[in-house]
Amino acid sequence: MWKLKIKPAFTLIEVICSIAIFSLLFTSALTIELNAIRLRRYNCKLYQHSILMETVKNNLIGNSSYDELKSLYNNNKFYINKEFLSNNKLKALKIVDVTSEALASNELYVKLNITDGAVIKVNIEFHGYINNKENIINTAIYKGNYQ
Repeated sequence: MWKLKIKPAFTLIEVICSIAIFSLLFTSALTIELNAIRLRRYNCKLYQHSILMETVKNNLIGNSSYDELKSLYNNNKFYINKEFLSNNKLKALKIVDVTSEALASNELYVKLNITDGAVIKVNIEFHGYINNKENIINTAIYKGNYQ
């Protein structure tokens, strides 16, 4: 008679356990990658907002006089709306030309808080949304009437 040799093989439980372990590892790797993509997107948006904020600040420092800032304060022009918030438009136009009295949308804008005096203090608030959360970047500049 023939002798049957039973070779050890994988049982169904071992296969299910290995699939469960593999799926846990795959899920955790996928979660890490998705978080990295979200973080890259957040950093890219924050960088873009910072560049726009820096452009507004440099435009106010280099291209605006004390009298122009005083006229903004007197005319209650405190907002730069979304349609003017691009590097090309901000570099081509003066801040005095792009400010308005009213806010067009709450999505993306710059608010200028101007404090009057012999030295004008301009608090610049950049409001933008990143990942459905409002992000506010603040800075301040000073312009004086040194005549």
